[in-house]
Amino acid sequence: PDKNSGFRALKDTSIEGDTDGVSRFLHCIESTVLTSLKIELYDVISTWIPASAVLPSKFQYLRTLFFEHQEYVGGGPRPPRTQLPIAVMFQHLLSLRFIETFHIYMGYEDLLVDDPGIEILAKAWPALTQVTLAVKSSGTSPTTLLLWQA
Repeated sequence: PDKNSGFRALKDTSIEGDTDGVSRFLHCIESTVLTSLKIELYDVISTWIPASAVLPSKFQYLRTLFFEHQEYVGGGPRPPRTQLPIAVMFQHLLSLRFIETFHIYMGYEDLLVDDPGIEILAKAWPALTQVTLAVKSSGTSPTTLLLWQA
């Protein structure tokens, strides 16, 4: 869509669907005032990483990011679980300097939450005041577990 046909005044939005559907909707948002975004993805998680590359250029003033990944519901056999490092999963979003609230729920695939990944997020998002991690992680270290329980 051209810049005059998209949603230009959205401050808060929630999108649910597969990666293609979520991406198409994100491209329709032309708001420079969007501060809160919730994405609930029903797809293979590896498809999210390239799709998320559009977010920093469109939503540089985003303050709240909720990301939920539900079990894959696509056609055919269920893909094998994958394990992604948290910093890789959100690599395209690290330039969003105004993030204050970050919520992630991984309902199906493993997310490697380790000290280096947490440190990368903490340095990238200096305004972060609230974090929720609800993940299946087979790679947590004792320091990360202490942070999670704090």
